Amino acid sequence: MGIFNGFFAFFAFILRAVMILRYTPAILTALAIPIGLCACERDNYTSWSCASNSDQKHSMVLKKAQMEFLDQRFEYCGSLGIHSYFDAKCPADIQKSSKVFTPSTGSLTDDKTIFQCNVL
Repeated sequence: MGIFNGFFAFFAFILRAVMILRYTPAILTALAIPIGLCACERDNYTSWSCASNSDQKHSMVLKKAQMEFLDQRFEYCGSLGIHSYFDAKCPADIQKSSKVFTPSTGSLTDDKTIFQCNVL
């Protein structure tokens, strides 16, 4: 009887291992999809510290297709070359937008004020 019980336990262990390995891809897929969807919901943003000639510093955040600056939110209107254009309501000619930002230099033009921004 002792040998029979040992064999039965070993057989049950092997059977469980095969079943786990057989369903592992399905289990991994079932876990990967919700985890992947959660990762897509993460917000990507960049924070900048911007100063004008008056030495007053302001924070600026680029988040998705928006700019948050001076307690206002501006929509991304498009880019031409190295310049990105933002405005509360995008004009037909994006070069007439109220904000022009050049990420490579950190230059932000707000109507007639020029800010120098540094990424945080």
